[in-house]
This record gives sequence, C-alpha cells and structure tokens, in this order.
Amino acid sequence: MAAKPGPGSAASPGCAGAMERVLPVLLVQIPAEEAAAQLGSRAQLHRGQEALGSLTAAGSLQVLSLAPGSRGGSSCCLQGPFGHFVWEDSCSSSTSTDKPTLLAVSEDYELRTYEFDLKDGRCDAALSQSCCGRTLQKLVEDQGVSISFKSLRILSFHNKTALLLINRCLILRVVLPGRDSGNRVLDCFPLALPAQTADTIIDVQLCRGFLFVLSTLGWIYIFDTADGMHVARVDLALLQEDSEQQEPASVSSFTSLKVSPDLDVLVIVSSSNTAIALNLNLYFRQHPGHLLCERTLEDLPIEGPTGVDEDDLVNSVHNMKLTKVSFQVDRYKHF
Repeated sequence: MAAKPGPGSAASPGCAGAMERVLPVLLVQIPAEEAAAQLGSRAQLHRGQEALGSLTAAGSLQVLSLAPGSRGGSSCCLQGPFGHFVWEDSCSSSTSTDKPTLLAVSEDYELRTYEFDLKDGRCDAALSQSCCGRTLQKLVEDQGVSISFKSLRILSFHNKTALLLINRCLILRVVLPGRDSGNRVLDCFPLALPAQTADTIIDVQLCRGFLFVLSTLGWIYIFDTADGMHVARVDLALLQEDSEQQEPASVSSFTSLKVSPDLDVLVIVSSSNTAIALNLNLYFRQHPGHLLCERTLEDLPIEGPTGVDEDDLVNSVHNMKLTKVSFQVDRYKHF
C-alpha cells in the first residue's frame, strides 16, 4: 500500500510544483502471542523477496514469509545456533531465481546456505551448501596464512560468492558453488589495521566496496576490500568537539555505525542510543590528512546547503569551508 499524502507532500494544497513523493509501506499483522516466537531482535529484510529473517537470543534463525497469501505469518525455524546471517544480494546476481537465499554462520564457524520456497503461502527451507569451520580454515592456510578462528562475520553474499571478515583483520573472498563443486578462494589478505587494533573493533559495515570499521579507541577506519588498503580514517573525538549536545557521548561508548548507500553520510550510535550524523565529504575537506588514498580534494563533490540558493551568502560561506579559500564574504554585510 502507499502512504497517504500529508503536509508537505505534492498532493497537499499549497505545494504546487513540488516533486511528487510516494512512500510505499508494507503492513503485516503478526499476532502478539506469535511475535515473540517468530521474530528475534536482530532482523534483516530480503531486498527482492517478501521475507524477513531474524536471530533469536538462543541463536535460532527464524524466517517469516511476508508474501501475499501468507498473512497469517507462514514461517520456518533453523535451529543453529547461528551467530550471523545475510541474505544473498539478488539485485547484483547474474542468476535469476524466485527462491530467496541466505548465508548463515554457526557458532562453530560453519557456513550454511539455505534456499526458501515461499510459493502458495509456504515457507520451506532447504540446505543447499555447507562448509565446516575446519574446511574454511584449510582454505585460508592454503593461501599461506596460519590462523586460528576467533570470529567470523559475513560482509556480503552474491553470485554464490561470500566476502568474509575473519578475526576482525583478515578478508576472505570465497566461492560457494554448491554440493557438486569444491569451494574456491578468490582473495585472501589482511586489513592494514594499526597495531593492536583488531581486538578493539566492535562493528563493521560494507558499503560499495569500502569496509567501515568502528573501534573503541575512538576511530573509524575505512578500507578498500579489493586489496585491504587503508584509505581513510575518522577521528570521533573531533565529532564530539563539533557536537551541539550538552553531554556528548564518550568515544568508547559508540557501539554501531551505518553508512548511506551513496557514501555521503555516516551515523554512529552509542550504547545510550545517542546518534551522531557525519557528512563525510565535509569531514575530509576539513581534515584532508585523514584521507589516505591518492584521491584529491578536487575530486570530492561540493554541494550547497539544502534549500539555499547558490548565489546566497550562506552558500558562499559553506563553500569556503569546503575549499578552504581565504576569501571572506563578511564585507558584504556593510552594504
């Protein structure tokens, strides 16, 4: 269904000429007595299919069908216990299928691929691939890396290819073709993390090939997952200095981060649910020394403040901050 037009929308009086905006909203009623059993606290919606996966506190993986015909909440449960899962990115997949697929990692570092049949109101799961922790460790050792697993996180999964982060410091890109073929390693390399940093990492996010790594030391490190190169960093202490909050959160209290798909905005959240948004383009123009790759400042786009004309003095002040030009516009105030 679509959200009804409200104040400020193109369909509202007094907003002629404004761009029409329609917000699609999916409403699925789940009986209260079933919600606790069907859904966990860590949930992820499949982008291309109407299915919701979630991990319960006990580590079981619940998949709830949201497709038409299953409004009663058709679901299935995978016991695990699992520590993490991601849906396959069907938008970038070269193979077309009407069965959503997810990759999950168990607590003993086994990778399992499941396919789900959601036709006719069903929610049936089938194990299509598995790779035990010992096999995965041998794949890494065959690349000349001796390692004992302490943690394993799935960064992405598409075209049967998984991008994994092992022990918070090693990138492994591996093809999981299925039962009939062997697993194949495409890449295996360490992240160029500062010394003694791996144990301080508390959250990561992959966005457009860049891995954002949040550390309790008060830094966000950014890596290129093509080769593990350290391309940029963000000092959270600088954000606190600019924060308008009376009591800004401690840099060690930040627990999660999210990055917008266009890489423009980064949001970090503290354990007390305090959130800070950061404009990355503005940050790296103000702190060019934190941009470690060869990309120059001139390559970064300059965008004026929202709703301000490009000839407005406010826009000039904003652009001056980005370009660090010494020209001042204060003299215009005397006219």
